[in-house]
Amino acid sequence: MAAFRQIILAMLLALLATVPAVAGDVPTPVIPAAKGTHCVRPVAWMRKNHMRLLMQLRDAAVHEGIRSRQESLPGCMNCHVSKQADGTYPAATSPKFFCNACHAYAGVSIDCFSCHTNRPAADSAKAAEAGRAPLFASRAAAASLTRDAGGAP
Repeated sequence: MAAFRQIILAMLLALLATVPAVAGDVPTPVIPAAKGTHCVRPVAWMRKNHMRLLMQLRDAAVHEGIRSRQESLPGCMNCHVSKQADGTYPAATSPKFFCNACHAYAGVSIDCFSCHTNRPAADSAKAAEAGRAPLFASRAAAASLTRDAGGAP
């Protein structure tokens, strides 16, 4: 019985040796720098509450027709999404995409960009000239939203 306890103790010690000693040993996400000088809210607040803010802004826009240029998903994209070295923007699924740094670290998936564009407004304006709706990733996404709201496609 004593030998069994020693084996179990040795296994537990070996297992504990693989666990980081302190929280500082845990790697943190590398967050790409934003283009602006400051965020619309304090950084610590945004890290904790950005999803709540996006939901409130969505509800205000959809249910009340109130849209804010400063606090909006396109506003976030204008500041936080930058071109890569090759001149293209990272895909919304890329680890280099701004939102994914923390969301992958936290094990959270995002679906905003299945409908909304993940490009800054300047590129969205060019896309609109080419026939794409600037706030949405595709005409189909914009049309389905209109159709779901009871409007004409």
